[in-house]
Amino acid sequence: MAVDYTDISKTYDSYRSYPDDLIKRFIELGRISREKKVLDLGCGTGNIAYQIQNTIDADLIGVDVSMDMLKVARSKSLVVVCSDVDNQHLPFRDSSFDAVIGAYVIHQI
Repeated sequence: MAVDYTDISKTYDSYRSYPDDLIKRFIELGRISREKKVLDLGCGTGNIAYQIQNTIDADLIGVDVSMDMLKVARSKSLVVVCSDVDNQHLPFRDSSFDAVIGAYVIHQI
């Protein structure tokens, strides 16, 4: 069943975020730092990437299938790419990223 994220994108950030201590734990566990390049797979509105970027100024790129979600992410000055991630082919070369995060995407896999 396909989900229409047009309306969801308008309120998504109000219920999809993490507390600062958990963001810091993600950073620690993922060994994310300023010199690391990170892919946020299924970034949605970029809320998690934005929190990480503001915490350590990491180099993040978000990927999602929903243009409406990505419009919100772009409004946060995030670099984003719209891609049909369902086809398992991302528009990046192998080894382009040091870490990959994917919050709230397991139900889509």
